This record gives sequence, structure tokens and C-alpha cells, in this order.
Amino acid sequence: MTPEAYRQRLSRVRKKMAEFLGQYCGAYGSGKCNCKDRVNYAIQNHRINPLQLDYVPAAKIPIQTMVDVKNAMEEIDDLSQDFSFCKPYASPERTKHLIQEFLDSTQLSIIQNA
Repeated sequence: MTPEAYRQRLSRVRKKMAEFLGQYCGAYGSGKCNCKDRVNYAIQNHRINPLQLDYVPAAKIPIQTMVDVKNAMEEIDDLSQDFSFCKPYASPERTKHLIQEFLDSTQLSIIQNA
């Protein structure tokens, strides 16, 4: 996948996520969570089973952690340009080295440990 195609795909996914959150998540749109107003509906439609909750409230994520993760993800997005020289059918040593650098990067570590 070319860097341009990757950026386009990422942009479409971000737009879809923003549309979804804008429609279904009050915290995203108005800043007021409305999940508790939707619980009974979700139970009635068997979307959640109150006897077998797979998700529990998460600890509050510090703002700085969210900013660090967002910045790291944007830096990773920028790193995709480093792969623009790669041919889709070749895997030269330089490519392997770049991938290893990415896997060892501070940015990926921030996201994994958030």
C-alpha cells in the first residue's frame, strides 16, 4: 500500500469514526455521556447481558496520556512516508531495518503502554 493510499484510508476511517461518535456518543458531541439512557434498550435488544458483562468501567485516562498517544499515532502516520521507496514485491534489508526501528520506537511504546 502506498503512503498516499494509507493516508486516504486513515482519513476515511477517522471520518467514519467521528460520524459514528457524533451520532451515538453524547460525550463526543455535547460533552455529556448518555450511555446510561441507552442501557435498557441495549438489554432489551440483547446487545448486552447484565449477567455477563464483558466490559467494566475503565480507570480515567489522564489528559497527558491521551495527548501523548495521539501525538505518537500522528508521528507513526508521518513515518509511513519512510516506506514510500519500497516496492510492493520486494523486501530489502532497508525495509526490514525500518520496520524493526518502528517496532522499537518510542512512539509505538507509548501507544502499547497507554
